[in-house]
Formats: sequence, C-alpha cells, structure tokens
Amino acid sequence: MSPSIVHYAKLYGGANHQDVLTVFLQYHSRDPHFIRIEIPGVPGHLDIARSVLSEGLNRSVESKDVRVAPSDDPDLLFIEMPADSALTFLILRESLGVFLAETYAVVPAGQEDEQIKWDQEYDLLIERTESP
Repeated sequence: MSPSIVHYAKLYGGANHQDVLTVFLQYHSRDPHFIRIEIPGVPGHLDIARSVLSEGLNRSVESKDVRVAPSDDPDLLFIEMPADSALTFLILRESLGVFLAETYAVVPAGQEDEQIKWDQEYDLLIERTESP
C-alpha cells in the first residue's frame, strides 16, 4: 500500500470571498506529482501539480489549469481555476504549507518519478485502450 496524506482545508470563494468551502487535500505517493482537491458532496475533483502549489507559496505561478499566487494578506494564497477564469479561491498559506511539507517528507522533490510503478501504469493504459 502506498503512503497517502489527507488534510482538510477551507477555501474562501464567492463575491468578496465570504463563502467557505471545506475541502480535502489528498496526496498519494503512487501519483506523486499531484495534489487532489475534493469538495464533499460535489462530484469530481481537481488535481493540481504539487510543484505549482509549492512555488505558489512564495510567488505567482501558473499552469494551463490553475494559477496560485500570494494575496495582499500574507496569511492567504489565491487559487484561480482555470487560470484565466473568474473562479477564485483563497486558502490559508500555513495550512497548505504544512500539508505540502508532509508530502515532501513522504516523497522528496526530485524523487517523484522513482515512486511511479511504470509497469503497472503501462498495463492500466493498455487495459483502458482495449476496453470498449
């Protein structure tokens, strides 16, 4: 069984960021490049590159799907999804930082690819392409 880490966090969204969403931040060493964000009761999830979230703790960083940036309040970070939309949330910098530190304790930066079981991933890919 591969190690996993789950934390809950609060995202602040809506007009003036007054709406509070409790979300789960999930990290699995079997998928070491990504952090999954799930909102209980809402179908689907959002996978964000761990490196994007880490870099976003200190500076604005953008991928094709998300932008993470410090806000005017040093305790908060912006998460915008997708990067060019008006869907914006705030998250506490400290809670995200603690979560990310735990993920790097499980899989250090630069060792992500060593965690991936490439034979299993290849078998899954073949299985999915052969299924009708």
